[in-house]
Amino acid sequence: MRMKPVKNDIIILISILALGVLLLFITRQADKPAGTVALISVDGVEYARLPLDRDTVLTVSTTEGSNTVRVSD
Repeated sequence: MRMKPVKNDIIILISILALGVLLLFITRQADKPAGTVALISVDGVEYARLPLDRDTVLTVSTTEGSNTVRVSD
């Protein structure tokens, strides 16, 4: 014999699903870094990390020349 879902059963199911989505959202937000950065590398080796929320100018000089990286706005 099958029983029909009662109104309270549906409310409980929706509440559990909403709580699960909320917990998923909170854990995803906690895993995000504080700010986005630009990773500058020279010959595959990390040279600098520049935050993209601050205006910055960096000149990278090597034996083959130099490059200037500017972060603004």
